[in-house]
Amino acid sequence: MYSIYVLETSKAPTTAPLYSGVNDVNVNPTNIVAIRTTDSSMSISAGQYLKFQGNYYKILSSTYFSYFHYYQLTIDGSIPVNYYDAANWAIYSSLEDTITNYGKLDVEDIQLSTVFAVSDISDISNRKNPATKTITLKGTQTNNQILGHLFHNNRYADESINNKLFFNYAPLRTVDCLVYEDNYLILQGNLYVQDFTIDEKGNITYTVSIAGKFKGFVSSLGDSLISDLDFSDLKHHYTTDNIGGSQGDFKDWNTGTTILRPI
Repeated sequence: MYSIYVLETSKAPTTAPLYSGVNDVNVNPTNIVAIRTTDSSMSISAGQYLKFQGNYYKILSSTYFSYFHYYQLTIDGSIPVNYYDAANWAIYSSLEDTITNYGKLDVEDIQLSTVFAVSDISDISNRKNPATKTITLKGTQTNNQILGHLFHNNRYADESINNKLFFNYAPLRTVDCLVYEDNYLILQGNLYVQDFTIDEKGNITYTVSIAGKFKGFVSSLGDSLISDLDFSDLKHHYTTDNIGGSQGDFKDWNTGTTILRPI
């Protein structure tokens, strides 16, 4: 039995901030952030993340100007140009995807076994390469809600906010997707609605594309080779003393005799 989940994810830190404070912050232009502070000991560097005004921005470069007492950060993204008095900020080492919302699509009436063929999953070459599958979903109440009632002409989706599902789903906007078979994850990727139709009886049908990579034991091996395995604990020096020391006597409980293991 197959199950398809669509997810809303956002970047969030998994550890405490490296540095944080309440300082005057000047943004000008939109991707240059100056944090005024006399603390020159902070090791702010490219690859870390700045949290400001509730959003996270990847730091591309950082310079401390000791004469003017401020850090100048170049960020990936944009913040409205402004001088922010006593603003909260924080620096994080890394971010990870966290699930903020999800929905389970109705797929019971779909023969997904014809879409995700056994040959796709078992073939090593297919598992390492991206796969794109197209399926058709019925416009059930659940699917309509998750996909934002796309058939309503007066609906509006604001792509400037993070919500991607339900009321704010937009056509051709990809969302994260997980495909399970009998509770085993077999494909992870993105899903988007290519098209939808309404027949003369009002029945709604969605044409959906799923693009991703097959998951499983074989795919988790990646390009690893048997030669990459660590057999160092099996390396022995075959000297006379080592061989003799590895021998031991054991008793045959059937006969009661002591047997010396051979070399």
